[in-house]
Amino acid sequence: MTGATGPQGITGATGATGGQGIQGATGPQGATGATGAQGVTGAAGATGATGAQGIQGATGATGATGATGGSGTSTLNGSGAPSASLGSDGDFYVDTTDKVLYGPKASGTWPTTGIALGGSKPKLQLYAKLTNSTNIPIGSSLTTPPVLSWNSTVTTPDASVATWTDSDGTSGPDTFTVVTPGLYQINVQLVHTLGGVIAMPLVQVGSGLNDGDDIFGDGFSGAAAFPLVNRSRGSVSTTLYLNTGDTFLIRAQNSSINLPLTLNSDGTCFIRVVKLD
Repeated sequence: MTGATGPQGITGATGATGGQGIQGATGPQGATGATGAQGVTGAAGATGATGAQGIQGATGATGATGATGGSGTSTLNGSGAPSASLGSDGDFYVDTTDKVLYGPKASGTWPTTGIALGGSKPKLQLYAKLTNSTNIPIGSSLTTPPVLSWNSTVTTPDASVATWTDSDGTSGPDTFTVVTPGLYQINVQLVHTLGGVIAMPLVQVGSGLNDGDDIFGDGFSGAAAFPLVNRSRGSVSTTLYLNTGDTFLIRAQNSSINLPLTLNSDGTCFIRVVKLD
């Protein structure tokens, strides 16, 4: 029969490490680990090559027609000032003869005055003569010389430049009124047959007499040295810059305080006015 188990003996010393055993078989795939934190952004890569041109797209539909535009304006031209029936509102007009621009036309009406364009030529605006007997009183140079009324007007001013009117409505035109400002040359000649007496013309500028703006003429007279028909002659020639609304008229002075005189009625007494610009 088996006897009783004896007491545990003491542990023996550790033995030497054994040699590497052979590799065991691969274990099953473990579960996927959690996603790690986002890494820093890497440097940008180089630009890639341009791709090939795509095919052209189809033509789009035609857009709607736009609203009708307003009426345009025209620049017309002709000889002389424009007639009232010519052109439409907003139009301009060039007078190719006198080199004047009119416009724009407004409310169916052209402006009565235009703008002088460069290159305009001097033009005779007034030529008038005395063809009736005109008496100049004794000593009129010492009082108020009479205004001359020119009963025969050969050339009348262009209405856009000036007017030529009769101040008293009975004797004939005597007053030149400027519409278009500019340089005006004025020439007046007075002739009569009485020797030793001079009819001297005076250009009265404005409404006042002897106010510093007037231009005085002179003359000469002979007895046998000149033909009877023009034995005495007086004249004045002046050039003035006149503004719109300025006026002038001609007065005649008798140099004698003893003898009245009568101006010639054969047309040798005249006034000429030329607009120079």
